[in-house]
Amino acid sequence: MPDPVAPDDAEALPCTVQPILDGLDPMPAAVTNARSDIIAWNRAYAAIFPQIPAADPCERNSLWMTFTLPPCCNPVLNFEEEAPLYVAVFRYRYSRHMDEPGWKNIVRRLTAASPEFARLWTSHDVALPGARVKAFRHPAVGEIRTRTTNLDVTAAPGSRMVVYTPLGAVDRDRIARLIDDPAAAALAVHRH
Repeated sequence: MPDPVAPDDAEALPCTVQPILDGLDPMPAAVTNARSDIIAWNRAYAAIFPQIPAADPCERNSLWMTFTLPPCCNPVLNFEEEAPLYVAVFRYRYSRHMDEPGWKNIVRRLTAASPEFARLWTSHDVALPGARVKAFRHPAVGEIRTRTTNLDVTAAPGSRMVVYTPLGAVDRDRIARLIDDPAAAALAVHRH
């Protein structure tokens, strides 16, 4: 499990960030710190990823969830394609924080919890973040395809807002259905 989100991460966000996230509905959006801890999100994001608000704050890390959720619960549809890039971008960010205990700890824990992360981490690939097409699956509505856009939150150094723009009408409709039916959105959350 990753280190807990530093208590001041969410508090360090300007009070204007959450209204921006909320205003982006029905486009899913979240703010993460450089280590991929999810520190704020909107209703559409929570509808697609109900594991996030249901998780303990110390488990709200997108990399942690991507590599440790079992296949039945992992929303990343194109995991095999995306996983190497996730790790390479994380390594790029890690290179600026190598001496920080929280960063070392999450790498240690991910390496122990996920053989796939461990394998990819040893490749030492590095990549810059950028716009990506990401496909997710949700048990209530099926596949949702989006294009991501990363925006720096300059008032909280290292933080970025990730906006998931639906690729088409079907994707927009599926997100709207999840927002309109929170019980269906919650189908993805269960215990093993």
